[in-house]
Amino acid sequence: MKSFKIVLFNILSVILVYYIAILLHEYGHATTAWFLSYKSSPFDIDYRNWFLLPVSEGVNYPSILASGHGVAEALIGISGISVTVILFLLSFYFINRQFILKNTFLLCFFFWLMDINLMEMFSYVPNRSFIMGDIGEFVQGLNISPLWFVIPGTLLVCLALYRFYRYELLKMFALLPIKTIVMQRIFLWCTFWPLLFSIVYWEPPIANKALSYGANLFSLLLVLLIIFICDPKRCWIRNKMSS
Repeated sequence: MKSFKIVLFNILSVILVYYIAILLHEYGHATTAWFLSYKSSPFDIDYRNWFLLPVSEGVNYPSILASGHGVAEALIGISGISVTVILFLLSFYFINRQFILKNTFLLCFFFWLMDINLMEMFSYVPNRSFIMGDIGEFVQGLNISPLWFVIPGTLLVCLALYRFYRYELLKMFALLPIKTIVMQRIFLWCTFWPLLFSIVYWEPPIANKALSYGANLFSLLLVLLIIFICDPKRCWIRNKMSS
């Protein structure tokens, strides 16, 4: 019965954080566009369907750039990922509070909230930094090279990935009844589920194709490396769990 409750808590948490993370990301774009008088409402986005696939902020970036307001384009473009980073930091803060650690549902909720926003960050940097998405609007608006964003952004994302898989994942293994190697392995693999949704929003690179495909390859290799290093059978994980 307890295992069923844990599974239910995780499923409900994943559903909740999906809608929270996606909608707040898009509202971040729309709110900035509304503040700059390019939208009539911060909630005026293209929801598409109940699954939000593919949801869009519905901002006419080409017209903003054509009017000579590149900085506005950059601010609107970067505001979505800024909300994503804030949500990641908030979830990181709350998942380390004692009252959260004592509540199984809240623990699951903030873990998956951290996960989906981390993977959203990871999908943007470096993966989608060379296509005409949020990062593309940012660098185009400021007329700078994507590398100014990619290099420091990739370092920060790698640091966040290290923290997440070095500490927060093992915290879930310790606090939830995820004790067998098989269950822990499945749980590890499930942390990458948000990356599947980034495929829906992927576009061919508009420039720097070699760098774009190189970034995709780097991200894929990094995922495989994390799965290899963090496999629950690794000695460092077993030692950490027993200490």
